[in-house]
Amino acid sequence: MTGLVAAMVASGGVVLAGILITALVVSRRPFRRVSAVVGDDEGARAAAEIQAQIDRGRSASF
Repeated sequence: MTGLVAAMVASGGVVLAGILITALVVSRRPFRRVSAVVGDDEGARAAAEIQAQIDRGRSASF
């Protein structure tokens, strides 16, 4: 019985370690900005508006 409990605890630790490593890798990835197609005025305006909303959201205090 204790072997079963130890196996369950060990497998849970492995899963938690995997989640932690994945979270660290994802958080270190740089944000990529998508550039609008040259000559696409509406797309450029939309991209600028979206970026402005993102920047306002980052600077907002909760």
